[in-house]
Amino acid sequence: MNDLEGEQANKGGLKYKLEDVWYTIRAFFKYKWKYPHQYVVRSYQRTTRGFSSQDAWSGDSFLAGQIAGIMQWIVDNSQGCQMSYADPLDAEFRDVDGMIERRNAEYVKHIAIFKEYAKNGVTLNAEWQKEFGGVLDEDIEDSLQWLSEHFQELWD
Repeated sequence: MNDLEGEQANKGGLKYKLEDVWYTIRAFFKYKWKYPHQYVVRSYQRTTRGFSSQDAWSGDSFLAGQIAGIMQWIVDNSQGCQMSYADPLDAEFRDVDGMIERRNAEYVKHIAIFKEYAKNGVTLNAEWQKEFGGVLDEDIEDSLQWLSEHFQELWD
């Protein structure tokens, strides 16, 4: 086993996790202390208009993350449900819990796709997806098509 293989084998170890945490913390404070005016400006932009100029650099990922967050909040906190999830055999819409379960199952599927897109973007093929993450073109296109058809359902 060469050094590269040993390094790959230990990649999931505690040492690498601690290094990831350390570099994240270090970068956070380094950025805040080195460029405090940008932090203030971007915080002000997010407060006043809902996004910062930095968020607009990768607007697709930013929006995918926001949509996933909104949908997750609806799954966790919503008490109502849209009529499109009603069972056609239940004419009086008594099975509200069943409607909510059907809606949540559909939302969770699309939440996972939007979160992965926000984190890793689009991948080339299924082999790359397994190794590096990301979503396939057809998956994000299906989720965006679903979102365009169900956009008005995103309410509490």
